[in-house]
Amino acid sequence: MVVAVVRVMPRDAPVPPGPPQRAGGVRGAAPAHAAGAARFFGLRRRRGPDALARAAVKERDRGRCRVCGRTGFTPPHHRVPLGRGGGNGVANLISLCPSCHRDVHSWAGWAGVAGLLLPAGADAAAVPVVLPGRGVVWLTRDGQAVPADGAGGAAGITEVC
Repeated sequence: MVVAVVRVMPRDAPVPPGPPQRAGGVRGAAPAHAAGAARFFGLRRRRGPDALARAAVKERDRGRCRVCGRTGFTPPHHRVPLGRGGGNGVANLISLCPSCHRDVHSWAGWAGVAGLLLPAGADAAAVPVVLPGRGVVWLTRDGQAVPADGAGGAAGITEVC
């Protein structure tokens, strides 16, 4: 048996205090620092690639994941992450499906050897990408994918395991 206890208060009774407030402000108010305030009001600056870069990468990669070949949702992945100083240029972007994108970040050693995840300060256009079963390609700044030797392989390298 459940019994509910209801406390009836007179209309002129003081309202009990609510949960504790943050120091220096009203509960739910925007943070004082500029980035927090912008985020609070939905004015956060977009950090990802613009529409032109996305379109160039999608065209270059033919709408397919560069690792497994899946089509569909293949958002661009930053080879040099933005947090490490990477940019939004097409040489730094590659199409990956969500599964392969997760694998790239889970297996950073493999991804580094394959040229899919580069260290801070690396020039993405100067590091080729090793595609399993497809050979080695250079992703150029003008949005092209050029085979390393012109025929689809580079000095016999076809896979990284």
